[in-house]
Formats: sequence, structure tokens, C-alpha cells
Amino acid sequence: MPMEPFCSKFEKTACDETRTVKLFKHDKLPDGTYAFAESYCNEIDCDCRRVYINVISEKNIECFATINYGWESIKFYKRWIGDKKMARDLQGPILAPGQIQSKYAPLFLDIFKEVIQDKKYVDRLKKHYSMVREVTGNKKSSYSPQSKTLQKYLREIEKEYDFILSEDNYEQIILEELDSPESLLNYFKDYMKINQHVISLEWGALMFLCIVAYDDMDVSNLEKYYKLLKNYPPNSYIEYAIGEMYFRYYGDFFKARDKFEVSLTLRQDDPHVHYELGFLYYLLGIFHKSREHYEKAVFYSKYGNCYSEIKARSLYNIAVSKINMEQNYEEGKKLLKEALVFRPDYPEAKEALSKLPGFREEKNNKSGGSIVNEIRQLFRKD
Repeated sequence: MPMEPFCSKFEKTACDETRTVKLFKHDKLPDGTYAFAESYCNEIDCDCRRVYINVISEKNIECFATINYGWESIKFYKRWIGDKKMARDLQGPILAPGQIQSKYAPLFLDIFKEVIQDKKYVDRLKKHYSMVREVTGNKKSSYSPQSKTLQKYLREIEKEYDFILSEDNYEQIILEELDSPESLLNYFKDYMKINQHVISLEWGALMFLCIVAYDDMDVSNLEKYYKLLKNYPPNSYIEYAIGEMYFRYYGDFFKARDKFEVSLTLRQDDPHVHYELGFLYYLLGIFHKSREHYEKAVFYSKYGNCYSEIKARSLYNIAVSKINMEQNYEEGKKLLKEALVFRPDYPEAKEALSKLPGFREEKNNKSGGSIVNEIRQLFRKD
């Protein structure tokens, strides 16, 4: 695991962000300014999540100590290296084994232990680690401002769902949990590729828990993980899921509409979102918008789950709209027949179609007769 100075790749960042300490009249250490210069592993496929801190005197550029600091748990390093004793050496902070140390090294180690009580400094080290990983080929960022909670998420996933998420498998597990349709899986493959420098194992854990919460309609956890995922680039799935929560659970049509619209800006060919907006706008009495989204649900139906089902339902609702709003019975009849092609056992479509022939005898009835009123009651409500 060769360690390379951070400043060799990011000179300006190193100058701006390297931590220094100033000592004056210290009991045992020489006065002066000391830099905690960072070095990181430059192996392409390594993910050791640690840093070497070289304590260097500003006065004579002498290295007084080399400290190894790994910020993950012992369990992580044991799983990564396969040896508990070696895992302790990787975690630290300890004086780096095999490195030349001055007589002052243990004292600088004590100072460093105090310095890493500053969470912002530790987060900075993690950020620098991710920057190095990106330019050395492993572009999965392990940095996250909430990384202290990552182990909690991983334990929950392992205990409750019998999955062990890791840097190597979380993307594949997310795709398996989403399952289908293919268009959604392709969307997430592109999403993860485009955002590979931003998303991380923590994103994977949060996304997994969000998917499970949505599948179970666990509203509390769905809201919780949705908020945490807002720290990452948005994706259409979570916007749709939270929209469904507002719509189906809280009955807040306007918040649901806003989330569905956001989802469509991220993935415009999602027939399920168009279908939900069709129903939502119908309930709001904005019928032209309702029909517009049902028509798009038909157009994009091949990209959804249960292609025949969503197409049949959408055609049915457009047909009812044609009959109720325009009294266009011929077009309504045509659409109902088309819906039955995709779902032959569709009882509401059969019932609506059976009422249409009798209407021809009342064609001059200005109110549209009882047939329209009866068909209006058939408009889908789910």
C-alpha cells in the first residue's frame, strides 16, 4: 500500500487545508509550527480508508512522527484485510509501523488524538481521501458527512433483510431490489454512472432502506430516508415514492402533484407517474390535464410494469372522459374496445361498453341522459 503525499496531486488544496499546530513553551516539545501533512494510498483498487500523517517542522522540514489513522471500525478493517491484529494497526490512530519515528513521536501522537476530536477536520481527511481515490481510478467515494452512521445502516440491513452491503455490491443490490421495469433499471444504471464521484456506500444503504420502506408503505421511514437522500443528486424513484405517500397516505394533492412533476423532470417516460397525475388532476377537476397525462401513460406504457394493465386502465379513463366531457360516444366506444384488447377481463370497461348502445335511442337528449351519469360513476378511483 504505497502512500503518496496529498500535495503531489492537489497542491493548492493541501496548502489551504493542511492542519498545523503551534507550540510555545511546551513542557517536552520544541517550540515551533508543525504541519500534519497527509499521504494516501495510491493503489488503484485499494479502499483502505486511512491516512498517514507526517508531522513536519516548519523550521527545518524535519519529520518528527508518522501517524497512521483509519477512521472506520475495527470490524470494517478486519473484513477488509482478513486479520484482526492487522486491522488494529490499520485503524489507529497509532504510530505507523515500519516508519522511522523521532523520540518526540509519542507526544505528537497524543496531540493528534486531540486534533481528531474536531469532526470537521476528520471530514476533511475523508474528503481528501475521496479526491485521491477518484484520480487514482477507484472513483467510488467513501466520504460522506454522515459516515459515522453508515455502520448503523449496514447493521440494520444485515439484521432485518439478510443483506451485507459493501462498496463492491451495493449498486447491483439496488438494481435487484428495484427489480423492474427494464427502463427503470437502465435509468439507475445511468444515474449511478453519471454520479459515481458523488454517491457512495452510504447512498446505497439509504437507497435500499428507502426502497424497502416504500414497498411496505412505512411512511415514517420513507420520509426519514427521503430527507437523508436529499444530500445526494435527486432521482425520479424517490420523488415518485414520496409523491405517492402524499397522495395515498396524507391526501395532500398539491404536494403529491409537485413531487410527481419533479419525478417527470428526471424521467419523463415513466407511465406510472403520468397515470397518477391523470387521476390526481381528475380529482382536482382539471380534466384537460388529466386526459393529457392519461394519454402520455398510454404512449409510455411499454416502459412500465404490467404494460397491458396500465395501458388498459389509461385507455379506459380517456374513454370515460370522452363520453362524459365531450359526449363523443363513438370515440369512447373505440377506446373501451381497445382497453379490452389489453385486458379482456376488465369489468368496468365491459360495463361501460354495454351501456353505450342503449344511448343511441336517447341521442337527442340534451342532458346526455342517464347513460352519461352511469358511466361517470365508473371512472376509476384507484
